[in-house]
Amino acid sequence: MANVWKSFTRLPVGLVPDEMLLLTDGSVFVHDADGADWYQLRPDSVGDYLSGTWSGPFSMANTREYFASGVLRDGRVFVIGGERSNDGGDTPKAEIFDPVANPPGWSPIAKPAQFDWINGDAVSCILEDGRVLLGALIDNRTAIWDPVTDTWIEAGLAFGMSNVPTKVSRTNEETWTLLPDGTVLSVEVFNSPFAEKYVPSLDRWVPASSTPSNLIFSSMSEIGPAVVLPDGRLFAIGATGHTSLYKSGPTPSAQGTWTKGPDTPKDTTTNGFNQANGNIQTAIDAPCCLLPNGTVLFVAGDTVAGLWSSPTRFYIFDPRTNSISILSPQPPSNSNFTWTANLLVLPTGQVLFSSHDNNYPINRIGSISILTVDPAISAPKDAWRPTLTTFPTTMATGHAYLISGTQFNGLSQACSYGDDGQMATNYPIVRLTNTANQAVFYLRSFDFSSMGIATGNIPQTATVQVPMNVQPGRYHMVVIANGIPSSPVTVDVVNKGCFMLVDRGTYGQGEIRSLLNQSGPPAVIDPALYVVVEGFKPSELGLTSTNLANPPIKPSILSPVAGVSFMFSGSVAPENNLLPPVPQRFIFPYKIVFQSDAMFNFPSTMEPLSVIANLTAAGTLVSCSAIIDLVKNPNPFILHGDIAHGYPWWLSTDIRVFQIKANQTKFGAHVANTGAAKNVATSFIQKVLDNLNSNPGSSGPLFDALPQGEDTSSLALAPTDVNGVPVYNFALARVRYRDIIPAKNVRVFFRMWPGAQINAAYNTSTLYRAHTNAAGQKIPLLGVVGQEIVTIPFFASKRVDTTNVSMITQTDAPNNRPAIKPATIGEVDVYYGCWVDINQPNDLIFPSRIVGPNPANLPDGPFVNMGKLLSIQQLVRSQHQCILAEISFDPDPIASNADPSNSDKLAQRNLTFVSVPNPGLTESRRAPQVFEVRPTPKALALSLKLDELMIEWDGLPLGSVANIYMPAVDADEILRLAGEMYPSNLLQKVDQHTVACPTGGFTFIPIPPGSDLNFPALLTVDISPEIEKGQEFAVVVKQITSAFRRRDLPQISTALSGSELGPQGSLDEDPSINVEWRRVLGVFRMTIPVATKEALLAPEERLLSVLLWIGQSIAEDSRWHLVFQRYLEQIAGRVQDMGGDPSQITADPNGNGVPDRNQEVAFGGKICRLVYDREGHFKGFTLRTKNGDRNFHSDERQLESLAERAWARRTKVRVCALKADPEHVVRIELREPACQLEG
Repeated sequence: MANVWKSFTRLPVGLVPDEMLLLTDGSVFVHDADGADWYQLRPDSVGDYLSGTWSGPFSMANTREYFASGVLRDGRVFVIGGERSNDGGDTPKAEIFDPVANPPGWSPIAKPAQFDWINGDAVSCILEDGRVLLGALIDNRTAIWDPVTDTWIEAGLAFGMSNVPTKVSRTNEETWTLLPDGTVLSVEVFNSPFAEKYVPSLDRWVPASSTPSNLIFSSMSEIGPAVVLPDGRLFAIGATGHTSLYKSGPTPSAQGTWTKGPDTPKDTTTNGFNQANGNIQTAIDAPCCLLPNGTVLFVAGDTVAGLWSSPTRFYIFDPRTNSISILSPQPPSNSNFTWTANLLVLPTGQVLFSSHDNNYPINRIGSISILTVDPAISAPKDAWRPTLTTFPTTMATGHAYLISGTQFNGLSQACSYGDDGQMATNYPIVRLTNTANQAVFYLRSFDFSSMGIATGNIPQTATVQVPMNVQPGRYHMVVIANGIPSSPVTVDVVNKGCFMLVDRGTYGQGEIRSLLNQSGPPAVIDPALYVVVEGFKPSELGLTSTNLANPPIKPSILSPVAGVSFMFSGSVAPENNLLPPVPQRFIFPYKIVFQSDAMFNFPSTMEPLSVIANLTAAGTLVSCSAIIDLVKNPNPFILHGDIAHGYPWWLSTDIRVFQIKANQTKFGAHVANTGAAKNVATSFIQKVLDNLNSNPGSSGPLFDALPQGEDTSSLALAPTDVNGVPVYNFALARVRYRDIIPAKNVRVFFRMWPGAQINAAYNTSTLYRAHTNAAGQKIPLLGVVGQEIVTIPFFASKRVDTTNVSMITQTDAPNNRPAIKPATIGEVDVYYGCWVDINQPNDLIFPSRIVGPNPANLPDGPFVNMGKLLSIQQLVRSQHQCILAEISFDPDPIASNADPSNSDKLAQRNLTFVSVPNPGLTESRRAPQVFEVRPTPKALALSLKLDELMIEWDGLPLGSVANIYMPAVDADEILRLAGEMYPSNLLQKVDQHTVACPTGGFTFIPIPPGSDLNFPALLTVDISPEIEKGQEFAVVVKQITSAFRRRDLPQISTALSGSELGPQGSLDEDPSINVEWRRVLGVFRMTIPVATKEALLAPEERLLSVLLWIGQSIAEDSRWHLVFQRYLEQIAGRVQDMGGDPSQITADPNGNGVPDRNQEVAFGGKICRLVYDREGHFKGFTLRTKNGDRNFHSDERQLESLAERAWARRTKVRVCALKADPEHVVRIELREPACQLEG
């Protein structure tokens, strides 16, 4: 079979193709000449590109033609500059394309204005480490852009040791080529015949000898392409038709040597335009590519008027014979200038050729052809092939895997054009071929360990992700580099898999010893982790509704170290409690068991343990792993939850909150009933701490006697109770210490999040800001992200006046212990505390946002000229908040990104409960809770999964439904991600920003990427009517995120938000990740007790009054506005269906905006008639009482709904009206009360 050309007969309408890039999923990305649009070509089901499918357009913000471009290590595409653009000639603007975004699309690159000299048809080359080297248009300056950190530096200055660029010649029109030693070679267009190369290790341009032949068509200042050959030499094609070959020296900075190459054939015309170079054919701006067989395919043509090369004739350079021959046959359409041509090597070894009309853009005509090289001569040498050495033998759809081997990037960049466009393909493409039906699938590859070429036997790694549409079966898998495949390996693709979800990743010796001392061995922490199995049907796991607590098939977890084991504990939680015969997710819970604390006898402070789980079912083995850490307790420390009494880590046994009223006594301290609140409260808490610390041995039982349950340890939002008695909120923390020497300057900081939160990751630049005051005392400050206040500190001392002084002048001596003396034997406990002054509406101390005219006052004050100041109460966003305590101990600082689940110096109380009535109407049985969700980090390494909400539904009755409202998130995006990530799901779209789900088993909800600020969210649970007073339900909301262990790092890393990543705000996507699992980032539990509406109505009305007051201070452009408005609507609905009238409740910080019921009169009976005006508007109703009919008037829609319901059902009602206006309805209660009714 000879070489074969075939033309694409159906291109997207309007596409005039020029530059083509090979994406890492095997598809081709084609630019529309002079336009903003790109189109994507995917091969068909057998891998044929000619009959593949097109999608697009994917439009850039700007049109551009002739620009720098390339495919990055993470699979994204960049474009920088443009000789022509709707932004003007030689635009400096840059954009980046993310193929896995939803939808895939372009976004601007934050290119600093001081680098606008990188513009126009800038030349570029991706370095071995993934950074991009770029050249200036008009001089000899060069720059490096790091796409991971999105930072720019000027290159070629010898790391700042040179004041001028080390590059000799200007970069315009040059062709840059990556060499095997990592240097970048350039023949100098404006200093011919000299060459130079960039040495990254020196940040210098150094001489690279001189070409033996002239490669520069001087009158046009043009050169041809250049490509590295399999033997390591570089083959450079001159615009003049001369060629040269370059061989590197023994070191990267050595000059190397050039030899003359063969000339192109003679010009077939009599023009004589290239007479100075022997009248041979020219390649004045032209492409070339390295074929898999080691020869070079390039184009050249006669030099014609205008001094361009035409027609586009195809030639083959054979380095074995050092000869050039014409390709036979020529493509069907090659009459255009060579500068219109582009070549791209496909994973199949074929070559795409695009071209367009010479008179473009006047004539918008273009074509694409595909060349299949004669198989008899197309095979590469085996030594050139990539090799696969480490790979999974079983791969699950939707999952990502690390593979390793050699020569993943091939021996060359393979494709070259020059300054007008770069389209290198030196990265691995991974292909699956079904052994039964020959179906072909390409996996998306990314996170390449290197972009270097000809890497020999040096191990290379990449991450690959299996598309969801790959059908289960046996496949041959190959890694392809520049069209050359590796030897195939056999893998099985399944739609089954598992991953480990770690609830507790760190175990301290002190905690384990405490449990052993308390109850004897073994020490048990339950739950410790979950194995999440996905893609199996219930029958494949032998699961029925009767054996979930004792499943016949379950994952086995190997003991990670002697004395430690994991045991199945509880029941399997199916995604769908009805167990339909379809694949779904199942959660298997496990507890960790310590027989002793002997495993802590290691020399370091921390010992990592690998935890491996295996499950075999339906003939399939799935495995997953994680890493947990044993820690010798940093001292001092705080214990997490009281496992022995059923309190998890997010309800710390060493943190308690309580409220107390004026004239009451606790811990031997009395609350005064007169005086300013700040004096009364701080005097009380300071006395409490003195009393507890004066006799710590007997204080423990008193501290432990404080309630731990959410419903008995909540905080008051209003400053007084219903009788006007002042109410004060406090928090206490117990710090434990075991050692033989005193611990000096042990501080505890108390902070509050404005609602329930599931992200308390430690970050001293945002959530956990602190400062050392003038007295040398470290003090917590406001947690700030951007302009937003996200956490608020509390103290045992009086707050400073933030309208006059900065918060950095705050003191808090009661929470700074100069020394904790050790106990003679065992443990000593020390107590810290604070006044939680969230219910002081008259203390206006903080701005709504950290913005103001004086930068020195940001973000710590004094807060002057910053708009209306707010109270802490007005910054609260929910009835329930999260309190967190931090031990600040300088000799043992908290690790960045630690959180209360894995740090013994952080502990929290995530407090939330919402009661519902029985009997009750729909809205009264609605339990709402405001919370915050951390967006999946935008800089997440592509091998890691998106964050997810994992919601556990504890005992909720059948028919209950939950809604999750996140105004910053598109519901369609959530559903799309869920469809990609899960074998099945029960999520449904309610509106543009709300999804709903039934409340059985558990629910996973993917969290899209976002900014550093959390997504405000509202969880609403509608409880079905089948409930009874005294019942209690619970909803546990967890955010789960990716965790990983790098080979080169001793600590665990987790997926971080941009603000947690360091100054550049980007995750180091080091592909040496070798263990990946899931962990719980944060948790809150919403307890839902069932009571009666008579008991619930009055406090709900007071709550609505306070929340209305808070809502008035939330600006419409606040991220909280929409969530809080819906929250208010739902609280109002609860009041309405409990028998109240929310329209009569007014905003009041004290909760006193509730009508006085002593001014009301009530009538009992049944509604017998509804009254409407001629336009159909509700105007009132008639109530049939035992004393006759009474007419009532109202145009309230909520009252209309209740009246219609009562009329239709013939329900007995109690109608409340004002004594002063007994025909005006205040509210309707759909249940006849026991009290005597009038009328």
